[in-house]
Amino acid sequence: MFSHLRSWRQRVGDPEKNEGLQNYFHTGSDWFPPPPLHLTAKAEFQKFQAWACRSAELGRLLDINNLDYYIKLTDVPIELRTLDIIPKVLNNQYEVYTDGSRIGDDTGFSVCILKNGEPFKIFQFKLNKNNTVFQAEIAAIDFVVCWALENGVRINIHTDSQSSIKALRSARSRSATVNKAKKNYYFSEGSVGLT
Repeated sequence: MFSHLRSWRQRVGDPEKNEGLQNYFHTGSDWFPPPPLHLTAKAEFQKFQAWACRSAELGRLLDINNLDYYIKLTDVPIELRTLDIIPKVLNNQYEVYTDGSRIGDDTGFSVCILKNGEPFKIFQFKLNKNNTVFQAEIAAIDFVVCWALENGVRINIHTDSQSSIKALRSARSRSATVNKAKKNYYFSEGSVGLT
């Protein structure tokens, strides 16, 4: 009556003893073979493409291998310690949305620049696996400020990271990344709004 099960167990091994099932995975009460190699390779390639969106511009603006370290407060110029962050700039040419995120060991950020409500440019960057989401959020804001300075445009930045805004307003931040972003924001001279 169970001859088909005996022959299957003879070929594959006894699932009760976990024999011969190293190449199979278990979902509930069923044992399935692994997906075909071409599907696995395609999924891994797509995952790689999503995270490997690095731009040549990132290398000029951020050192992603050494993104943060502490500095002495005495080394921070007094004019950079307290910034007057403007929530919204009038007569802006672009609206910019930033976001940093982490999935597993992968950290990165994305910047979406809108002109007249339509997507103008989208940047996506993968950072070092040791970077935090906070560092990614600060790096995104710093990238946009540098982009505005390079292009000589007025922008409003929208971020969901209130901790980044508070860090930029803080007079006692010792983070090199935060102080670099504060320096670039200071040089923007009122052409960048941040909310």
